[in-house]
Amino acid sequence: MNNITLVEAETRKLIDDQLVAAGWVIQDKNRINLVESHGVAIREMDTDTGPADYMLFIDGKACGIIEAKREGTNLGGVAYNRSGEPDAVVELTQRELGTPYQSGFYRENTGLQLHLNCRIASSTSAAYAGYYGCSGTPAWLDRDKLIQLGFDLDTYEADKDTSWLKDKILAKEAYVVLEYDGQAYQQALANAAKKLADETALRDNNPDKKEFERRAEAANTQWQNEQTVYSRLFVIDTGSDKDTLRSQYPDGHRYIILPAVIRPYWDRSNNKHEWSGTISELQLTHINVPLEQRQAFYASAEPNNIENIQSLTTMQDSKFRSPQYKARIAFGKRGEPWLMDVEAM
Repeated sequence: MNNITLVEAETRKLIDDQLVAAGWVIQDKNRINLVESHGVAIREMDTDTGPADYMLFIDGKACGIIEAKREGTNLGGVAYNRSGEPDAVVELTQRELGTPYQSGFYRENTGLQLHLNCRIASSTSAAYAGYYGCSGTPAWLDRDKLIQLGFDLDTYEADKDTSWLKDKILAKEAYVVLEYDGQAYQQALANAAKKLADETALRDNNPDKKEFERRAEAANTQWQNEQTVYSRLFVIDTGSDKDTLRSQYPDGHRYIILPAVIRPYWDRSNNKHEWSGTISELQLTHINVPLEQRQAFYASAEPNNIENIQSLTTMQDSKFRSPQYKARIAFGKRGEPWLMDVEAM
């Protein structure tokens, strides 16, 4: 056994110990039992690009890969992504950066990963111009835009009204532009304000109808949330070339460009009968938080430190309240984000 193999074997032993200490069950690929534990790590799991040192599963679903490397190994992809000036550096808050919310998170998870909360202005939603999740059907992703992305829609004309169309059309990878606190958000504010004005007028003109009173209250809540709670990060455009999009949206403090998966479909809703596109997946939306920067993302009345919070059974036990923070997120040459700094507010 050479020195490199020995060092990597020692690294695997260290990883084994850390995984077990964190509550993971480690299995070999020839004896897989994904229901044995909440978290299962499979050694030498086969993948499309070769065996992974560890494939991680939570509740039976793959969630990550660990590669054992000897100390001093250059992680070329990470190094390249962070080399030179970032493609974008945007200061976001808890409105745009979500933390895990499931019950028991602090007990089960020793790490912390943020996710981007972004919205898509949709032509199908009159009351709420956008929604979370970074996937959906933008009003601007029409036939012309799909053709620009390289979709040959004429090929599917004969099948456009059939139920199996979605199985025939192949999705394409493209890039999308995310705008922070710009025109799309201002439009969402205007929509919410108009909705509140319309519902308030209906209530005032129909003082005896409880329905209009409830609708006015809901519109007021919507307006308040739009100002203080909802994300200001909107998907506003797409293209096949990242450099071209960056030239169109040069402000790296307002515009983020990320890879995404686009799929066309034949829209028959509301008698439209037209081609539309859906963003089925937005990639590179998760940000790992280093241990030394995690405190700002935890907030509770009592106790108020990470060690105690992680030992709690549920968020209710911690008298949980949503943390308020602002963080600078950098996006590198490959689009992969990382946390530069964070400040509790």
